[in-house]
Amino acid sequence: MNQDGGQLRFGEYMLGLEGLALLRMGASGDVSAVPARVEEMIDFAGRLDEPALAASRHLPASHVQPGYDVWANTYDDRDNPLIRTEEPALKQVFEDLPEGPVLDAACGTGRLASLLISRHRVIGVDSSPKMLNRAREKVPNAEFLDGDLGALPVETASVASAVCALALSHLPTLGPAVKELARVVASGGRVVISNVHPIVTGILGWRAWFAHPDGSRSFIPEYVHSHADYIEAFTTAELEVISCLEPPIPPDLARAMGGGIADDCAEIAVTGLSGALIWVLGRP
Repeated sequence: MNQDGGQLRFGEYMLGLEGLALLRMGASGDVSAVPARVEEMIDFAGRLDEPALAASRHLPASHVQPGYDVWANTYDDRDNPLIRTEEPALKQVFEDLPEGPVLDAACGTGRLASLLISRHRVIGVDSSPKMLNRAREKVPNAEFLDGDLGALPVETASVASAVCALALSHLPTLGPAVKELARVVASGGRVVISNVHPIVTGILGWRAWFAHPDGSRSFIPEYVHSHADYIEAFTTAELEVISCLEPPIPPDLARAMGGGIADDCAEIAVTGLSGALIWVLGRP
């Protein structure tokens, strides 16, 4: 019996992916790989106590600011599948931002600031001092400030656009942060929000994990926010939806979820599911 802190073991997670693969094959009408999936499920179910399949997926949770302080030294080093899914679409959105200064809220190590600085004056805000140090090194021409999404240290209607990437899922509710993003943007401006898609947090269990210097790992909790949750927050903040993008997970990233044990299954189960959610909003 699994009593591992409320988390599935690796083999149990693989059984879940096998089931999802079966459902997606049934929905697509291509059931040619069903026998292979059923055979692998039976095999896994009989070997759940073997070390490779019994490995724990449990990680201790960390608060946002101290977690990102630890993560700052390695954040840019790891190949992040969520960023690989999200960033190409985000770059296209940035091409259409209006002229003028841009706020990068929850700027982290300056990933978005580095994409924006050639065309805009950029103000980055983050609650992690160590993330801000990395951002200042990476994008020396931008301005970086210590601050919180719920109380941005930026004047009302002082920027042409505000962007916020992969941060709102760390908040239990969207409303206060979305209202702050709307507050700082001038009339006619844009708010761009990207986040992990609720499919991958609510179903696949993707987590923002990071490694400590001793090699142990922790994760920063993420909350599942539905499209309806976003729409409610946008409406309250008087923002208008211009577009909504849902970049799909490509096959190579889907296969990586199989951990070298169930890669074919993971490719069938996950490829094409929305990995990120990007909102482009107008400020009337």
